[in-house]
Amino acid sequence: MRNLLFGPVQRGDRHFRWRGHDVSRVEGFSDAVFAFALTLLVVSLEVPRTFADLRAIMLAFPAFAACFALLVLVWYEHYLFFRRYGLQDGGTVAWNAVLLFLVVFYVYPLKFLALILLNLAQGRVPRVTAPDRTTLPAVQHADMNDLMLIYGAGYFAIYLVFWIQTRRALARAAGLELDAVEIQLTREHLQRDLLLCAIGIVSMAVALLPFAYSAFWSGMTYWLIGPVLWLHGWRAERRLRPLVAQRAAAATGPHPLAG
Repeated sequence: MRNLLFGPVQRGDRHFRWRGHDVSRVEGFSDAVFAFALTLLVVSLEVPRTFADLRAIMLAFPAFAACFALLVLVWYEHYLFFRRYGLQDGGTVAWNAVLLFLVVFYVYPLKFLALILLNLAQGRVPRVTAPDRTTLPAVQHADMNDLMLIYGAGYFAIYLVFWIQTRRALARAAGLELDAVEIQLTREHLQRDLLLCAIGIVSMAVALLPFAYSAFWSGMTYWLIGPVLWLHGWRAERRLRPLVAQRAAAATGPHPLAG
């Protein structure tokens, strides 16, 4: 049934033949961990008892949606790696465990940061009630730099693990029977992961600068992701085009009347 329903999809993505077909135990376990991480995004929410509680939950919906989207992007990167290369060796399993640990560990910091930024964007200072019934700000201004450092470290670490995994796949190009197009695509993906790691490093470096709005500019650094990835994708497409043409010509073969 799986082959009947998903067989055409499993042939591969654009220009890349998939080596992974059936879902392995590593992927099944990873999917369960990703599902658990998504559950942690809402596990602290209680059923609203008043309309005011419901409205507060609905106001936090954009923060939940942003966290959900980020986790799905990480999951898709993970999914694409295992579909393309189908690696199941001990090193792959070990680095995959590191990635899953980072995903679970950083769910709450990610959710906390998203809620703080949402409240600030709505012109509110988030506050919490202390055990003595006094209200305190959820985060001090001086703590914002540390918060951006925590987020930046997690962001950097996740894409560093992806880079390591892809680099290991490239080292096994011969065994995986990667052709020239697939090798180039793998190299482009390595460069992409390095660019994402570099943005995380820049963000953390800005957060360490000793001026009043360094935390704000540290967060704004992540807006570089869009233009940087667009430029990289444009250049990667130009480098890939002649290799794709050569592969197509080789597959077609010489014209029967040639010569």
